[in-house]
Amino acid sequence: MKKTPRTKKPGLLLVANWDSNVGYAWWLMESYWVEIEKLYGANHNVHLCYPSISTLPTNIQNSNITIHKFSIFPSNGNLLQQCFFLYQNNIQCIYFSDQPALSWTYPLYRLCGVKKIIVHDHCPGLRTKPQRVKKLIKSIIMRLPFVTANAHIGATQFVQQRAIDVTRIPPTKTYHVANGIPTEYNKEHINNHKYFDIPEDRLIMVSTGRANHYKGIPFVLNCMAELIHQRKCKNLHFLFCGDGPNLKEFQQQAHSLNISEYVTLAGRQNEVDKILNASDFAIHPSQGEVGYSLSILEYMRAALPVIVSNNPSVCSATEHKITGLIYTANDIYSGCEQILTVLNDADLRSKMGTSAQQRFQKKYSLQKTHESLHEVMQSIYPLQ
Repeated sequence: MKKTPRTKKPGLLLVANWDSNVGYAWWLMESYWVEIEKLYGANHNVHLCYPSISTLPTNIQNSNITIHKFSIFPSNGNLLQQCFFLYQNNIQCIYFSDQPALSWTYPLYRLCGVKKIIVHDHCPGLRTKPQRVKKLIKSIIMRLPFVTANAHIGATQFVQQRAIDVTRIPPTKTYHVANGIPTEYNKEHINNHKYFDIPEDRLIMVSTGRANHYKGIPFVLNCMAELIHQRKCKNLHFLFCGDGPNLKEFQQQAHSLNISEYVTLAGRQNEVDKILNASDFAIHPSQGEVGYSLSILEYMRAALPVIVSNNPSVCSATEHKITGLIYTANDIYSGCEQILTVLNDADLRSKMGTSAQQRFQKKYSLQKTHESLHEVMQSIYPLQ
């Protein structure tokens, strides 16, 4: 932590939850930090705290953000050091990611001069709505002025509504900034059949992401077993690109189901865009997202129709039979039916893929995401 004399110029603090080189979907949050510095940098010192620093992302290195190796979380025990950091750097606004909307630490932050505490929520999944007495108590607590954040930003409308219905944050304190990805990407193709040794007569159903149970890969493998052994579907191949703790377990499952010939679990791949461009359609069986996944947006950008479950924390970017197909969550029969629908109808695949790409360009580009972030931030913390 840098020790510099307290300055009169106000400070704005960005807080990272992970090491500076964690990767994954944090590239989007990193782009938000750069945009916030562009918005406030003329009249604020913009600081970014990482709990650990290995390699800094290029866009962060090229920005005017002041970097610190320091943990500043509401749940940490170093409260005196946190308070000293906030006071010393005259922090007026804190921008957290996935931190609690309520914390008994927030009054201490405010005593150090912090005027606005913002929480940007990217946490996936469904939550149980509180009922009766619990609902009333949460509603009262979440209206207390000092222990709650000033604003809660949802990564999608689903996350915003979840904050209202489950966390009981007053609607006037909630916002949403829709996730987005760049419109520019590598439009080249590779020959998936040759590169992954897939027979030419098979259509490729692709999926990307972390190889863990939460992403739902075992469900797809069970669907593949049903399609191959019971429905004699021999013109389909499942290609999964991604590394993670359960990859070997998925390989063992494919072997035990006797479907290894029809499944490629490729691990981490460095040219995912080229792979998507050469695939026929996508499936995203995740048990939970923030309303939709960045992977789903990548499928849409590549003009791939995507099959998703009807879990509302997954399917909000997909319109049934327009941009993709929606099956009943955890229902193998329903999943198989939707796979067969897109597999056996080339015209439908083409139409849905085109519609998905058009929907992405209109609604989910990174430029639109940044424009929305600027608007929301200025509403919460107006430029002085």
